[in-house]
Amino acid sequence: MAVFEEKFLVFLGKWSLVAFFVTLLVLPLLIIFIPADYFVREKSWFADEHPVIRFSYHLIKNALGVVLLLIGIILLFLPGQGLLTILIAVMLLEFPGKRELERKLIMRPKVLETLNRIRGKVGRAPLQV
Repeated sequence: MAVFEEKFLVFLGKWSLVAFFVTLLVLPLLIIFIPADYFVREKSWFADEHPVIRFSYHLIKNALGVVLLLIGIILLFLPGQGLLTILIAVMLLEFPGKRELERKLIMRPKVLETLNRIRGKVGRAPLQV
C-alpha cells in the first residue's frame, strides 16, 4: 500500500507543478484580453454573428471554462492561482446566475487589484466594475 501512496503523491506533485506553470502562462493572457467593460456590458461579443459561428464560439468557450474550473478547484488546495483561475472559468462558462457570481468574485479587493495590476503592466485599461 505504501508504494501506491508514494506513486499517488508523486503524480499529485507533478500535476500540481504542471497546473501551476499552465496557469502562469495562460491566465495572464486571458486577463489581458478581457475587455475593460466586460463586467458592465450587457451584450455578448458574438450576438450578431451567424448561428454556426455563435454555436462554435459558445462550445469552445464553455469547454475551456470547464477545464479551467477543474484546474482552479485543484489549485485551491495546491500551489497556484486557484481563485483567479476559477474567476476566468466562470467568465467563460454560461449558466444561470453567472453575472452575480462574477460580480461577487471580482468585487473581492485582492482579486480586482491583481487583475488590474496584470493589465496595467501591458498598458491595458483597468477593469470597470
